Amino acid sequence: MRHPVIKAIAMTIALSTLVGNDASASTFELNKAVIGATLPKVEDKNARKALAVALLAFWQNFSSRIPRISPTEEAWLQGEFASKDESRTQRAFQTPEGSFRQLEILSDYCVKAFQEVSSVSDSAALNETATIKELYAWLKTLHCYKNDEGTLAYLYYGKLSNGKDDGAFHLSHPYFYREALSGWVPDSIIREVSFNKAR
Repeated sequence: MRHPVIKAIAMTIALSTLVGNDASASTFELNKAVIGATLPKVEDKNARKALAVALLAFWQNFSSRIPRISPTEEAWLQGEFASKDESRTQRAFQTPEGSFRQLEILSDYCVKAFQEVSSVSDSAALNETATIKELYAWLKTLHCYKNDEGTLAYLYYGKLSNGKDDGAFHLSHPYFYREALSGWVPDSIIREVSFNKAR
């Protein structure tokens, strides 16, 4: 039987391949893979890598399914956002075009953030500098989950989902991720660097 962490990485890589072949694939399995990766049996560097890979696959899929607005639509939105009429600005955010723009900004950020985390997780044995770098990379990913309700609302306004976390864009993993990010993820990093210093 393969080690659970190796199995999780293999599953995530397979899911990433699926995303590459079918941009319309459901996020159900990707969301499930993230939740599984937040609950590893062994909390170590391999588990952090598996979690980073799972989250990167999720956000790459998410981003690939968001329609991109045209330059003309962007110019119209900028005009609406510049209005001193707050109700007009609010209505613009609730249009499909406004929603697509916000979701594109979010998902593009998250893809880059988890690419960075995944890259940092590949580094050699941790020293104090590498520890700070990895902790900071993980910390920046919190931006992806600062307003889950807002993300679901934009999916609803864009007619991409039903506005719930079990809709076409499955988004039930944020709770599990925040628990991991405030628990075993930093704990395992500190434990690893402490072990290396003691050697």
